[in-house]
Amino acid sequence: MSASPSLPAADDARLRRRLDPALLAVVAVALALAVAAIVIAARSGSEAPAVFPPDSPEAVAQEYFAALDAGDVASAYALLAAPYRREVSQVEFGDRHSFGPYLAARRVSLRDSRVEGDRAFLDLDVQTSWGDPPGDPVTTRVRMVLTREGAAWRLERPPDI
Repeated sequence: MSASPSLPAADDARLRRRLDPALLAVVAVALALAVAAIVIAARSGSEAPAVFPPDSPEAVAQEYFAALDAGDVASAYALLAAPYRREVSQVEFGDRHSFGPYLAARRVSLRDSRVEGDRAFLDLDVQTSWGDPPGDPVTTRVRMVLTREGAAWRLERPPDI
């Protein structure tokens, strides 16, 4: 009463053919869920702001946007290089770059930074929402150029946003 050796092998092959598509479907669904979780986490903006050394160009850029977002035009203006401050008054700067209640939210992401001697170049993605209630965010790619004045980094010009 021994079973034929070919029957279990045939049953096993049939079973593998039935499980393989099911296994592939399970793996595909798990992969899709993992990718969706990563995308949602990346878009949620829940991560804390990066911390940069206080004397770095990145920290100056961060301080500039924080000052503007807080409505502190004087502090943002103080982070601009002397040649710009000679050509544009603080009042003119505030009129051009202070958005008051119209700015609902701003998120700045550093894409790249490099220092070449006494100049630094920061490539940023600036995501901005306007209005009350806030509208859909708009992302602008910005290059900030900073120059060293003494021991401090200063923005050569405010970014066009």
